[in-house]
Amino acid sequence: MLPVALVLFLAALRFNVLAELSRRIVCSFSCAIKVPAPIPSLHRALRGTASNAARRGLMRNLSQTPFEFAAAVDSPNLAPAVREFTQIYAHARFGGAPCDTTRLRHLLDQIRAALRAR
Repeated sequence: MLPVALVLFLAALRFNVLAELSRRIVCSFSCAIKVPAPIPSLHRALRGTASNAARRGLMRNLSQTPFEFAAAVDSPNLAPAVREFTQIYAHARFGGAPCDTTRLRHLLDQIRAALRAR
């Protein structure tokens, strides 16, 4: 019995069965506790606002993180809303914090109004 178990164990090691099994177990636990991303309509609104900002000269460089971009916004009526939006969105999207979509929509409206005033 021991030689058969040893052969099966070596075959499992050779074909990465144990690694795949452990990856699936870890993924099932991490996926079960993951907080879903903010609603898709918020993503669409954010993309639209980003393109609107780019047309008004406020564009994020590809090398900038969202936080670096938010810190680089220097307009006094735009910067606080951009920084708060970035903070809430990033924590909800990537940090697992609860997403306050009402607050995000309010901040997005403030950003749009500030962009129109530019």
